[in-house]
Amino acid sequence: MSSLSGEKTIEYRTWLPKDIHEFVLVSSATPSLEDFGLKYPNGYALAIIRILKVESMRDEYGWYIAVEQLIKPFRCKGKLHFFDVPDNLINLLPDLTDARVAYLENKTGYKADQFISKNVKPAIEIAIKEMPKKYKKAYRENAGNWNAVESRWLLSKKEYKRYWSPAWAL
Repeated sequence: MSSLSGEKTIEYRTWLPKDIHEFVLVSSATPSLEDFGLKYPNGYALAIIRILKVESMRDEYGWYIAVEQLIKPFRCKGKLHFFDVPDNLINLLPDLTDARVAYLENKTGYKADQFISKNVKPAIEIAIKEMPKKYKKAYRENAGNWNAVESRWLLSKKEYKRYWSPAWAL
């Protein structure tokens, strides 16, 4: 989940955000190799994102983004472009903003531990509860080792691509 980790600071789109400066980050309903994987809840609202600036880049726009505020994850069906999310569903977690920064800076210490216990672990618990049975089995068989789950998932994605993709896409 590279937007939440701070690794992904530019979102590329073919359209302008117009007067929108903040939006709710909703994870994809389906795990993807590039962004959200099995370790994260899919189809959930996760954070408030701020658009810092927008630049034209050939055939698309680069939206420079930053996490404004973490929110308590909740099930949310994403849509293309912006859409309204009822305010009563959004529970801000302001105490975790500093904790997230501490975690990103060094991953240790009280604040980093607070971020892990109040944000990362609950997100992983949702992901475990909702992941397909074959991945739950891999998780249990490997004593909660995510690497085993991720390896199995990546292998299934490669097999799927090999079988369903046209030869030129490989």
